[in-house]
Amino acid sequence: MKTRIISALLSVLITLTATAATKTKEWKDIDYVGDSIAGHRMDIYVPDDGLPTHKVIILIYGSAWFSNNSKNDAYKSLGKTLNDGGFAVVSINHRASTEAKFPSQINDVKAAIRYVRGNAAKYGLDTSFIGITGYSSGGHLSSLAGTTNGVKTARFGGIEVDIEGNLGNFTKENSNVDAVVDWFGPIDMSRMERCETFKDGNSPEAVLIGGPSADNPDMVRAMNPMSYIDSNDPMFLVIHGDADPVVPYCQSEYFAKALKEKGRLKDFITVSGGNHGPVTFNKDTFRRMVNFFRRQALSVTTPQISSPDGKVQWKENSDSFTITYTEGNRISDVLNIPTIGMLTKDGGGKGIELYDRTAPQPLKDTYRMPGGKCSICSNEANEVIYNYVDNIGRTMKLQVRVYNDGVAFRYILDNLQHTHATEELTTYIIPEGTKRWMQKWTEPYEEFFPPATTGESKNKRWGYPALIQTSNNVYALITEAGIERQNSASSLFNDRRKDEYRIVMDENRQNSTGQWISPWRVIIVGNLQNVVTSTLVTDVSAPNRIGDVSWIKPGSVSWIYWAYNHGSNDYQIVKKYVDMAVEMKWPYVLIDAEWDEMKNGGNVEDAIRYAIEKGVKPLLWYNSSTAWIKAWGAPGPHNRLNAPENREREFAWLEQMGVAGVKIDFFAGDKQETMEYCIDLLECAARHQLMVNFHGATIPRGWQRTYPNLMSVEAVYGAEWYNNNATLTQKAAAHNATLPFTRNVIGPMDYTPCTFSDSQHPHITSNAHELALPVIFESPLLHWADKPESYLIQPEPVKKFMSSIPTVWDETRLLSGYPGESVVMARRNGTTWYIAGINGKDEPQTLTFDISFLPKGRYTIFADGKPWSIKTAKGHIPNKIRCKERGGFVIIANN
Repeated sequence: MKTRIISALLSVLITLTATAATKTKEWKDIDYVGDSIAGHRMDIYVPDDGLPTHKVIILIYGSAWFSNNSKNDAYKSLGKTLNDGGFAVVSINHRASTEAKFPSQINDVKAAIRYVRGNAAKYGLDTSFIGITGYSSGGHLSSLAGTTNGVKTARFGGIEVDIEGNLGNFTKENSNVDAVVDWFGPIDMSRMERCETFKDGNSPEAVLIGGPSADNPDMVRAMNPMSYIDSNDPMFLVIHGDADPVVPYCQSEYFAKALKEKGRLKDFITVSGGNHGPVTFNKDTFRRMVNFFRRQALSVTTPQISSPDGKVQWKENSDSFTITYTEGNRISDVLNIPTIGMLTKDGGGKGIELYDRTAPQPLKDTYRMPGGKCSICSNEANEVIYNYVDNIGRTMKLQVRVYNDGVAFRYILDNLQHTHATEELTTYIIPEGTKRWMQKWTEPYEEFFPPATTGESKNKRWGYPALIQTSNNVYALITEAGIERQNSASSLFNDRRKDEYRIVMDENRQNSTGQWISPWRVIIVGNLQNVVTSTLVTDVSAPNRIGDVSWIKPGSVSWIYWAYNHGSNDYQIVKKYVDMAVEMKWPYVLIDAEWDEMKNGGNVEDAIRYAIEKGVKPLLWYNSSTAWIKAWGAPGPHNRLNAPENREREFAWLEQMGVAGVKIDFFAGDKQETMEYCIDLLECAARHQLMVNFHGATIPRGWQRTYPNLMSVEAVYGAEWYNNNATLTQKAAAHNATLPFTRNVIGPMDYTPCTFSDSQHPHITSNAHELALPVIFESPLLHWADKPESYLIQPEPVKKFMSSIPTVWDETRLLSGYPGESVVMARRNGTTWYIAGINGKDEPQTLTFDISFLPKGRYTIFADGKPWSIKTAKGHIPNKIRCKERGGFVIIANN
């Protein structure tokens, strides 16, 4: 009867695993004790996949303890599945109950484990994790090995049992295991008969102990895994069929209950209709066994990734993650991420289980930017990829990079079949009481960043970037990067709980087949200097795709709209701004909206020719025709860029006319269709050597690296709003002192700064405050907002400064400041430093900053006066400057 059951079991197992195809390196009949008996032999199977080592699973056959040589059968059953899962498999024999009585069999198992540890290097085994599994009597021995971790001897009543033994040559090695999968093993021999009492004296367990179980209760207790369970045991997965005719199902029920009470049960899988092998063994239970071992293997390794400098850490906490930051001896929690995942339209993405984590891999990168806060960007990171499997068996990867200035992660979904991501599960916890500067989401990202300490708000949708202060000198800036054609952008929602901010992707109906990759989720971490100077958004974005960038020439732009909202349809006004560009030595003039209706002596082609003849390169405005359209009264030109053939024709015409770039306005939000349209515009513009400025558009998310012809993006409540309402008048100073810590961190910002006169609504910031903005705000195309009548009457030193200020920087430093209160920024171009500061308060303030990195030299200071205080001197640059309310200063220093 026993022989027939075992044969049937093996037939099922071999059928289930017949398709395994993993190549292995094999060592057969290793004598792990050194006594040449059959019961002390093992086979080792290591995946031949090029990896130097593999974590280990010990495998024990089932035979009612009667066999001393069935290791080959065990491998044909469970072993191949485990090899396919990436594990080295050690299939062992043990002595039969007819030749040696208990505890000989557990002594054999522990001797085999010690041998494996002692010979790990020889066979390429990673013994930082050793799991163990077996079926039937092999399940018993596997479970006993797990519950007797660290147990040398045990006393029950009047007997003492040697559990560890001293077999073999590796007695100094330990025999502990790190995880156990028990397949329907007998666990409590005192309840094998109808789940109530001992079996008779001829039972396999009676043969094992050398006499009837009822007459040897102490030995029965000694052989029962149940007798040793404690909270220090490894985690268990228990699998049993509820129709098992050999080992009663209740055995696993008792075992699972006892393990759960001690917190040692991961799962108890009941297979409906499962027999003693047949039905219980199936592809799903095999998959769950492999995933359990994978997860446990990960849990015994260090679940933390550090940045190369050791300051930023990504910590794994069971099913969640935490970002921490170390400064000196202080470790601060920065951001908790309790949930991750990505659901798909076809029902995938649910119930993800971690089955593998790659070892940290170092990354280094250096690249050049034609514009930005520094010309040469360098970064280092450590990268780990987490591999999950979901409810439909599909792989999801979480790619995590930990940089010296923050963390970036993204999702990679494989093997999609005409489907798309529908919901992201990533959630950030921002505890109540945490200081934060967050803007309400709007389609053009034109809002303020008011300071707050609560998520309680009528608004539940928040735009990037979001700045939080997690301790006295530690901050995190949350944003995203790396938008590709298949992506929509996202925003944060705290509509469920006020401290839970979940990432919600905008509309995306585009199906994918094969691989789909999400944008990077980016968290810049550190002190305010780290945050402000970070290039993490471009660091994780794709490199330059347009090739030669020698034609890209950043510079200052004469801009009509602020003073004359409809001035670009007036040829004479356009000429006036061209003439101002000539006098101010600015390379560009922007001909804004309504140029297709130009009148008063000329048309747009006349205006282009006039500018070029004067040595000024024109930029032209376009309506994207996706949001505010002609039917709703929007200015034109309309519908010239939407169709690919029209776009090519239009841009070719611009190139032929000598136009240097385009400003494209009024985009339809963050949906995938808009993102793809923006990429189309950038690529087509690059083919025709046109620089691009997006207005009424989403924030920069790294396209400025991938498409370096993207010179600037609005996405800011900027000086243009002096045209629209009176709000900016009172808020400008504090707002201007917040933007360097928030919006401008992530990319160029077309604020259109420096207004000395007034538009429809007045400004109350000082002239020196306004003059500081072109230094503090970064934009390779710098649009000067004020009118000729204002700029051309300024003192000569001011005009000279405005004419010569660069718009790209080799180096950027934050010297002092706090969001909304003040900022002092230093930027270098070549050997010249520009130091600018602004007071965000409605009262005078002395701005103090560290300027010790600059030696003595000649410098010029533009400070608050009536309206100016301008001084040129030699020596040490002052490290404190008194500013009037809403005031500022600029220092030019030649090093």
